Amino acid sequence: MPATARPWLSLSFATLLLAGYATLALALGLDRAGKGTLSSSFPSVLRAETLKIDTAQAIEGSEADRALQLASEAVSANPGDAKALGLLGAAQFASGDRGAATQAFGVAGQRGWRDLPTQLFWFDNAVRAQDWPVAAQRIDAVLRVQPSLPEMSSLLAEVELKGGDARAALARRVTLKSSWQKAYLDSLGGLSDAQLNARGEILASAPLAKAELACQQVAPMTASLRETKRGALASRIWRLHCDATDMTEAVLDTEFNLLLREVELPGLGWAIEPSGDIDVDVANIAGSPTVAVDNVGVNFALALSQKTYFTAGRYRIVPLDLDGNPLPPIRAAVSCGGKKELPQSAFLDAREAFVSVAANCDNQHLTLWAAPEAGRKVISRLQVLPLP
Repeated sequence: MPATARPWLSLSFATLLLAGYATLALALGLDRAGKGTLSSSFPSVLRAETLKIDTAQAIEGSEADRALQLASEAVSANPGDAKALGLLGAAQFASGDRGAATQAFGVAGQRGWRDLPTQLFWFDNAVRAQDWPVAAQRIDAVLRVQPSLPEMSSLLAEVELKGGDARAALARRVTLKSSWQKAYLDSLGGLSDAQLNARGEILASAPLAKAELACQQVAPMTASLRETKRGALASRIWRLHCDATDMTEAVLDTEFNLLLREVELPGLGWAIEPSGDIDVDVANIAGSPTVAVDNVGVNFALALSQKTYFTAGRYRIVPLDLDGNPLPPIRAAVSCGGKKELPQSAFLDAREAFVSVAANCDNQHLTLWAAPEAGRKVISRLQVLPLP
């Protein structure tokens, strides 16, 4: 591989080419690993296709001279085949002859946009030239062909991490609702902190307002940003795409809009806690979402919980009734370490509703508890106030 080539580009060539021809090899009933050169074993009607398989294998095996010979034969067998021309360009690129590769990929590009090596090559050229609209166009073409490309994150990082103009160009492609949009929004697990933040900035940008994304679509990014203590960016994304709900950096859905709509958002929002002693009903009263809680047991019972991101300090967390008055029978607590507990401090002065959060409180949960035998209580919203 020439010193100027990006490692992901060469890797993508081998991966994508082999994936593209694996179906043909399987259809012919072949074990490619044990058959040697396929093109010598089949009649001329299949030779053009098997030459492409042989070329892909040679590129994967870093056999530059053999790859060039086989690719040239593949082009001779079918001069108008964009994939054969793309293979020739890939073989020339892998051998270090970028000039010849540019010519081959130029012709391949005129034969159609679905050849992945061709699109990857011109994507690389656009990135080198910092031509971000073209780079975004090329990566869009690549991902339309293969939306779940293993190298997707590495390719996108070449644009996402390059700043405002690059991100704006990519943002316009994300709004097109192409086949790779879902993977772009959902596949966040392997991203670096910098790339996660960059992708978040794209989702919070003005062009994405036209994408008409639903709450469920931005939920993975919102949850990931909150988990990595980027609550402000998470809130910007949420308000842009999910304006029917409310979010602070610490708490989501204090007015129960999502709970009323029964929207399932992994890692976000309220969860109703099942129990034999408590009934929890969500309803629309006078145009506003409400949660009615009735604990028929003899102890405080957990009604609702959600994962939260409070910073260290003291808060006043007050469930309010339909008239905006506090509901002392409903107690709020914040637990750490993934637990859901009601501490003794919650019983000291229910009307004050003070909650303390320690500095090392990770994996937090905000919980709402109903007092025993207090009757049916209707919560209209949750008031969260930081205290000095």
